[in-house]
Amino acid sequence: MNIITRDKPNERQDSMRGETLAFKLGRVTSHPIMCSELGRTTSCAAMETVIDEPGPIHLSTLVSANWEVPLNSILELKHPESRAAGLINHEEPIHLYVHTLQHPTRGSFLIDTGVSARLIEDPTGSGLSRLLRRFLRLERISIQRSTSDVLLNLPQKISGVFLTHLHMDHIMGLPDIARDVQVYVCLADITDRRLFNLLTQRSVDRILAGRGPVLGWQFQADPSGEFGGIIDIFGDSSVFAILTPGHTLGSIAYLVRSTTGAVLLTGDACRTHFGWEHGVEAGSYTTLNRELNLQSLNRLRALVRRHPKIEVRLGHQ
Repeated sequence: MNIITRDKPNERQDSMRGETLAFKLGRVTSHPIMCSELGRTTSCAAMETVIDEPGPIHLSTLVSANWEVPLNSILELKHPESRAAGLINHEEPIHLYVHTLQHPTRGSFLIDTGVSARLIEDPTGSGLSRLLRRFLRLERISIQRSTSDVLLNLPQKISGVFLTHLHMDHIMGLPDIARDVQVYVCLADITDRRLFNLLTQRSVDRILAGRGPVLGWQFQADPSGEFGGIIDIFGDSSVFAILTPGHTLGSIAYLVRSTTGAVLLTGDACRTHFGWEHGVEAGSYTTLNRELNLQSLNRLRALVRRHPKIEVRLGHQ
């Protein structure tokens, strides 16, 4: 495995001596990264040969917290469909989810993390900066089931956490998760640089502090041409990670073959019911490219049209 810890010297020289580009240009985290050995590259065509059949996974989706955010942050209100519906900006109620996944031989996993009650009660002690606390508007987050409560009700200790991406609202449960539990995310999500990350990087670093390297998946181009890449996580066609760039460069949706049928967890490729039903991309909280976000959303919608038995669970509604 290769560990990526910092930028090369010639990449970090700038007018502010001693400041690395990890801060100046904004990586989401400067925490060590290691390429993951878990998972193997596959294709959409191969995935589609099996997803109409139930699989071995027991999957539960739980509301960890309720939240309110401006609608224009999670839905593009300038889209023709939004305008035709007369949508205007307002405070929109959404959920912060945690998904629990039970594999018959590999153990228990989380997809995203929910919210730690400790983080809400003591955000400073949990590592959140004052600026980020204001941006997140923590006072509008109401815990329904903390991550620690979710973990207490699992049949065994979790073996890993699969993230849809590394935005703060998807990792707020990490303070409740043992530091020896491995965290997986798309490698591109960690190494991509955005000025927006200057707001969050130190806080993400503090939440990840004490853990081993974040494990990054390296997606390869989908031979079928349907998606940016697909990884068969356990190698048994039970859980697929689907690259859906746009919201972030490394945003991931997960296709889970549960015991009751296939379930698509869109992550923030689509956060709202209206966005899914009308093909409208997310709004201002998208940190990469809304047009690319829309392309990923439309590819997911096309997958579900081809396989209408798939149950769709959206990023925040």
